[in-house]
Amino acid sequence: MRPLLLLCFVWPGLLCAQQTCSRGACYPPVGDLLIGRTRFLRASSTCGLTKPETYCTQYGEWQMKCCKCDSRLPHNYNGHRVENVVSSSGPMRWWQSQNDVNPVSLQLDLDRRFQLQDIMMDFKGPMPAGMLIERSSDFGNTWKVYQYLAADCTSAFPRVRQGQPQSWHDVRCQSLPQRPSGRPDGGKVQLNIMDLASGIPATHSQKIQELGEITNLRVNFTRLAPVPQRGY
Repeated sequence: MRPLLLLCFVWPGLLCAQQTCSRGACYPPVGDLLIGRTRFLRASSTCGLTKPETYCTQYGEWQMKCCKCDSRLPHNYNGHRVENVVSSSGPMRWWQSQNDVNPVSLQLDLDRRFQLQDIMMDFKGPMPAGMLIERSSDFGNTWKVYQYLAADCTSAFPRVRQGQPQSWHDVRCQSLPQRPSGRPDGGKVQLNIMDLASGIPATHSQKIQELGEITNLRVNFTRLAPVPQRGY
């Protein structure tokens, strides 16, 4: 049985587009960048778009739980289209990729520049073994990696150093958080731009200018978590 991916994405702390300030500092309001912008979202794989599919995953220590995915219609109760990653969809809605598809990516292509503050990811299923977060500030012409994340950085990204970045072009790998005690899946991952730049000798404004501006955001799940075999 190959791994399957069930995700609910939330971007709760994204700064709205900068406005011209006549004097003094400009602090635009903080908001959820995804709300009202589902048309800018796309996924490389989504389950059940052409026909209903059945998926099974570990449930407890020795059981498997099977569910049907039918995403042919936007509002199917068991549909898992990419627009379900928006926080306003609620906790019972999520995006899910197809089985046997690896790697998988989620991408947000905006129509203008925004300032990024936080990224939060809420996983409904097992967290991936390896992933990386990328951004573009020129509408997808060039891409830069924000951070590599893995259960085992040495195994997933052997050529990437670990620890805190020391310059704008110093990209590191961080360990993914351990799953909550007693739960076989689920968990949250957060990336804060100021935390990412905490080891770089620069002012707050310089850090925002160098790392915060985005027109596109992409999350690549390079290695999905294995689902334990139970003999069927």
